[in-house]
Amino acid sequence: MDLNDPHTPLYLRIGGREKIKELLGKFYEAAGKDPVLGPVFNNAVEDWSHHMDKVTDFWVTQCGGPVVYPGGMGRHVRLGLEHAHFVAWLTLWEKTCRAELPEREATELVDRAKFFAGRIKEMASGGVRLRPPGA
Repeated sequence: MDLNDPHTPLYLRIGGREKIKELLGKFYEAAGKDPVLGPVFNNAVEDWSHHMDKVTDFWVTQCGGPVVYPGGMGRHVRLGLEHAHFVAWLTLWEKTCRAELPEREATELVDRAKFFAGRIKEMASGGVRLRPPGA
């Protein structure tokens, strides 16, 4: 499979499930120490192993891999997230993606994260967008 082919799923271009889980591990390690994000994650996540499996499933599915995440993002709405949380999350996500992935793949993941941030905000306000960019 040609990883430079524009039709190759992001999931494969990133390196599959293990690479996604590795990327998420680096992100959450930094997020746990972040003064804005740390309190949210550390208060909301009781079982980090379970959380990592779920969030990995989410990103695997969103990147064109096997559909292994049947859930939604509704739990985020109940966290009472504010603008500063979204800014911190997107900033750290972008930093992690750009440090760990080639430019094209990092940009695609950042764009999807921006979509999901917007979707969570819309869900909290009663509106819903249905598809992420590139889906």
